[in-house]
Amino acid sequence: MNTFPPYARPKTRLLFFIATLAVSLLIVYMGVRFLVSHREDSVTIAKIQSRNLAHSIQQNISSTLKEIDFALDTVASDIESNSEHERLDLQRLSRFLAAEQHSLPEALAIRVTDAQGRLILGNTSEDETTSYADRPFFRQLQAQSGRGMVIAKPRIGAIRSE
Repeated sequence: MNTFPPYARPKTRLLFFIATLAVSLLIVYMGVRFLVSHREDSVTIAKIQSRNLAHSIQQNISSTLKEIDFALDTVASDIESNSEHERLDLQRLSRFLAAEQHSLPEALAIRVTDAQGRLILGNTSEDETTSYADRPFFRQLQAQSGRGMVIAKPRIGAIRSE
């Protein structure tokens, strides 16, 4: 006669071990599936958020550039209409530039030059002979006067050290 209790029989222990192993493998498999699925979802969400952020930044920059371009067109129109009727009133234009500058904190400065590139309004330098004539964007605008706004690489120079 068999003297082992039912839970201690070798065949029962083997079946119990196999069942425990199967349940453990199933739990590990489900955990790995969850982690892989969660990772894929996280990557998808990160891509969508990155695209949305890039689009938002692009729209913000575009809107800011349109505002700056409009302000520059306004300043240019005011100077042109003023110069047709009389000699330029530099004090009035300086106040006008300050008001435009105040409404556009994104732009460091709005400056006006003469045809030779000498700075006549918006000079923050102590040097009265400051000129833009040597700058590539000035030569580009001279060659194509109706071109509109030109965006150039930043340059630290004599006019402002920012």
